[in-house]
Amino acid sequence: MLINIQFLRAIAALLVVFYHTSEHFFVVGGEHTGNIFSLLSKIGYMGVNIFFVISGYIMWITTQKLQGKQGVVRFVYARVTRIYLVYWVFLAFMVYYYHYSLSHFDLVGSIFLTASSSSKLLLLVAWTLQYELYFYFLFALLLFLPKQYIIKVLIAIFVIIVLLQSYASFGLDIYNKNIFNRASTFWTFWSSPYILEFLMGSFIGYFYQKKRIKHLVPLYVGAIVFVTFALFYQENYIDGTLADGYYLRERVLFLGLASATILAIAIEWEKRSIQILPKFSLLLGGASYSLYLSHTIVLLFIYKIGLRDWIARIGHYQLWFMIGVVFLIIIYSIAHYRWIETPTMRWAHRLGKKYFG
Repeated sequence: MLINIQFLRAIAALLVVFYHTSEHFFVVGGEHTGNIFSLLSKIGYMGVNIFFVISGYIMWITTQKLQGKQGVVRFVYARVTRIYLVYWVFLAFMVYYYHYSLSHFDLVGSIFLTASSSSKLLLLVAWTLQYELYFYFLFALLLFLPKQYIIKVLIAIFVIIVLLQSYASFGLDIYNKNIFNRASTFWTFWSSPYILEFLMGSFIGYFYQKKRIKHLVPLYVGAIVFVTFALFYQENYIDGTLADGYYLRERVLFLGLASATILAIAIEWEKRSIQILPKFSLLLGGASYSLYLSHTIVLLFIYKIGLRDWIARIGHYQLWFMIGVVFLIIIYSIAHYRWIETPTMRWAHRLGKKYFG
């Protein structure tokens, strides 16, 4: 995998970690302005948008040489084991923690990521994995088509989702706060604007197969403008943040395009032999999935043992204590990646080679 893709994965995971840790930072009395937590509490959720765009790119690149039914089976096996085997380890922690109140959750839906609502998932951040699986299976179906038709079908799906979401927005008003939570999953999941981000990633993969970007300055400007406008819009025109489901259209419009632009820049840099922090990128990018899944569990743990309350009672140095918590999350994630995730995925790969070739 490209070094710069791994760098983006690492940054995306860290953005989400800081975003969720900021909630605890404010609880212990941290300042709401002038520090990394206050900044990323406003934009850290963009890590998810980056992940989705990267996933679309990876799907395009990794399926180019797949042929026939056996290739599709290998693809599905690789994606499913990648998602579930790592996820189930962290889910086990949550089953243990909530064992006394499992009736409040959808246990089967949590295990197989089929819960109809993210609030029913034992591990809340797993809502993004539902979209990942959806796109994987959608892509798997497309692999049965002749190669030359796949990009055309992806473009058609993009246009259809834009049209459906336009109708949902202006015809049905489903993003109204009073309507959104009761809206059909057809609008909020199956035709979600998030799918557009996966598709943008695939389009970038297709583009780079034959072409290059000569002038990067417009992309630099575009990325800055998209993120800046997202923050400006969030601060001045909505009640909340773009992370709220009611503002999903704007989130994808601003931050989805920003993520796609950043991805295009990162790939072009690598093609120009510019690699961003190779050792850091390989290590933390490799551990990014464990980092993403583990951080809310570690935060839950520090709350459970009273560490968060202890930091609050001290009344000062909250910033440094909570940065220390972030480092604790990173260290645990790297250890988990090396000693649990990597051996597990090697075992799954050997098993796949044995049965699927």
